[in-house]
Amino acid sequence: MGKIKNRIISLAAACLFAVGLLPSAVSADDEPILFVNGKDIIAAENNTVQCGTGKAVYDAATHTLTLDNAQITEHTKDGDMPTTGRGAIYAMYTPLNIVLVGDNSIDIDGDNYQYAYGIYVWEQNLTISSENKGSLTIASNNRTIEAQGKVTIDNVSLDLTAAKADCDGMGGESFEIKSSDIKLRSDGWGIYSENDFNVSDSKFDIQSPLNNIMVDEGKLTASNTKFYVKNTLGGCAIYAGKDITIENGSYVEAESEPDCAIFTPGNIKLDNSELHLKGWYPGIMSSGDMEIKDSKVESKSTNDIGIWSRSNLTIIGNSEVKSNGIGAVGEFAIEPVDGSYAEVSADGNKSLAKTRIIMDEVKDDFCYVIHKHTLSWVIDKEPTVNEEGIKHEECSTCDYKGEAVPIDKLTPDTPSDDKPSDDKPSDDKPSDDKPSDDIPPATGNNPGTVIWIAAIAVCGAAVTITSACRYKKENR
Repeated sequence: MGKIKNRIISLAAACLFAVGLLPSAVSADDEPILFVNGKDIIAAENNTVQCGTGKAVYDAATHTLTLDNAQITEHTKDGDMPTTGRGAIYAMYTPLNIVLVGDNSIDIDGDNYQYAYGIYVWEQNLTISSENKGSLTIASNNRTIEAQGKVTIDNVSLDLTAAKADCDGMGGESFEIKSSDIKLRSDGWGIYSENDFNVSDSKFDIQSPLNNIMVDEGKLTASNTKFYVKNTLGGCAIYAGKDITIENGSYVEAESEPDCAIFTPGNIKLDNSELHLKGWYPGIMSSGDMEIKDSKVESKSTNDIGIWSRSNLTIIGNSEVKSNGIGAVGEFAIEPVDGSYAEVSADGNKSLAKTRIIMDEVKDDFCYVIHKHTLSWVIDKEPTVNEEGIKHEECSTCDYKGEAVPIDKLTPDTPSDDKPSDDKPSDDKPSDDKPSDDIPPATGNNPGTVIWIAAIAVCGAAVTITSACRYKKENR
């Protein structure tokens, strides 16, 4: 009976499969769909769609959509897509690589474009890139950019505006952003990333009433990147569900009026960066460890203390940290760089830290800076003609003493002109040459002078003789 029963079930299944009542075990791949400016670009002649004075061209082999000074003002309509979403650029069942040439724009903001995306990629990855930093301006009333896969942005300039309050400015499964400038204005969240958010050599200018950058379940890593972010209604300016690392010359200005400027349930590492933070709660806070290394941090809370860790907090090396209060549930330590002194001002009390020290919570003003010595030279041993001297530097405001440095020997005095000369007589012999017979020997007299004296004498004699003759003639 068992065998007969199994055969009956198998035959019934075969019949159902034959008439299509059971799903096939292997289905054909879904055909790619891509609409641009309201047109099916895959079906368009030469895969090209005119977009204002520019154009869009698609290469199916590489999944590349080139926007060449395109001006896009239309979006998909109901019935164009298997889903109900709308978008000026809308892709399904295919990854999409958008290459920007020149200045491009998508403008679908208004009542006629209700809940339309600027760019939408369904369950695939999206890349936006350019060889010469092309630009794209998007104004939409849904997310300006949305991908249900990884979003890669490389060497472009984006100016994004999302007008509806219940929409994020830009969203994706994860983000990799390099060498790009992104300006975003949103009436909801700024950027939403489900997983990791990695950025380098870029700049962000984001204003939104809710979280400016929201990394839901991943890490945020920023290298050599500038952030200018502010929100006013809810959430943090920068949030990551795991760790936050800001390093390699990054610069951050972040403010959240209702929450923390920066917060993560994970760890925070700041390395060789500068941050200016302001929040209702601590300007910067972590549930895990927080490390501030070789960085400048100014953090202020309008209702709490400026810096707080629910685990351990360490300030390391050549840092400068100022805050209206600082502390940690775990260990709060200060570790000056080897050979340096740290000036620590806590609740009005100043001290110098030369080695690693453990701090208590500081409720009021806190300042950590590397002490700058006021140095002067101190002579330990005067130099002489025969021996070098020794000197070292000392700080007048702390007990720092530098290493000993040699002073050159003194130079012996140079003999003066009134002292007898030590020069030996010359070894040169007198010349053997005799005076010439044609040249009279030198007498020391000037011949011209002798001639003049003789002439004067002769004239005087003549005058005397003439006077004598007159006298005799007159007295005869």
